[in-house]
Amino acid sequence: MLLELVNKHSFDCICLQETIKSSFRYRDLERFAGQKDMSWSWLPCSGHTGGMLMGVDKELAIVTAKDVGNFYQCFNLTMKADGFQWVMFNVYGPAHDDRKLEFLEEIQSKVQSVECPMILGGDFNLVRRIEEKSNGNVNVQMMEAFNEMINNTALRELHRTGSRFTWTNRQNPPIMCVLDRVLVSNS
Repeated sequence: MLLELVNKHSFDCICLQETIKSSFRYRDLERFAGQKDMSWSWLPCSGHTGGMLMGVDKELAIVTAKDVGNFYQCFNLTMKADGFQWVMFNVYGPAHDDRKLEFLEEIQSKVQSVECPMILGGDFNLVRRIEEKSNGNVNVQMMEAFNEMINNTALRELHRTGSRFTWTNRQNPPIMCVLDRVLVSNS
């Protein structure tokens, strides 16, 4: 299904979370990219969780630097058409509360060190408002810490279209919430 989606929409940039893969073979990445020559980076999974994959079309942009943390990977990009420089982040936040503050601190520190425009997308595994979880049962302290990080870094959330929620536990009755989002710098 993912291959079909990528081929149907001909993406220039790809950021995936929860790949649950420790590595990727070059021929699999070529197949995944279709006709595009991509710059790739990945973070391996930890056991049966996590793993991230990130790619950008080499005809679109030059990757001038790559960086990885515990919860993100990023490309510093220079657009070939006009020389515009920006940073693209792929983010995967921890599912368990005991590492969420560490996650927020790492993201805040990295974002504050970047001086050019940026976009952060991925699975943050945090909600920003009580309404973002169908049962209303949220960790208010984590919600406030997430919003504080967004305010401290002057990031803005891009409006999402489509489904009200981005994740469900698929149980009966289901718990649904918004865990996936895209944040951008004001610039």
